[in-house]
Amino acid sequence: LDRGADSFFFFFFFFFFSPPLSVLVPCVSFAALETPGIPMSTRVYESVVIEGAADETFDGLSSFQWDKLFPSMVDKGDFGGDPNAGGTSIDFHYSDGVVSSVRIVEFSELHRFGTGELISSTVEVSYTSSGNTIKVGRGTESNASFVEGFTDFSTDATPDGMQDSGFKKVEVFGELRKNIEAFQAE
Repeated sequence: LDRGADSFFFFFFFFFFSPPLSVLVPCVSFAALETPGIPMSTRVYESVVIEGAADETFDGLSSFQWDKLFPSMVDKGDFGGDPNAGGTSIDFHYSDGVVSSVRIVEFSELHRFGTGELISSTVEVSYTSSGNTIKVGRGTESNASFVEGFTDFSTDATPDGMQDSGFKKVEVFGELRKNIEAFQAE
């Protein structure tokens, strides 16, 4: 056999028929990797490209008229002050009956992003805290909007809770893509 075939067979047998790494390297303990509750990075990130100017897309999001942008998900938002000011709280009433209170901790028209932290929710959550950011960037080849959403969870977040957050971002971005043009035309 030539050297390429030898390499292939080594790869094949090593990865498919070898004992676990902990048997091959007994001096290394992998118990910590199997123990839940070990501190880790807990960021969930999703993005979407939306046709339409970044400034207009950000204006739509920062108007907090989310009942128009996400009509199948949000019934209304109750504000405890100016929604574009830091420290303001917003109670989002979702279509499924859940009410979540979010405090705006940072808002920038210059950089087109906003960040809020979850204060309370009518449903139990599997983490101590979360910070949610949405950012709208301008496409380099066109005037399209590049929308990013990410959530930073406390280290006690569960994988299921984080995965659910990712799925919800995908749903939200789909709804935003569908409704932003009609919202901007108003």
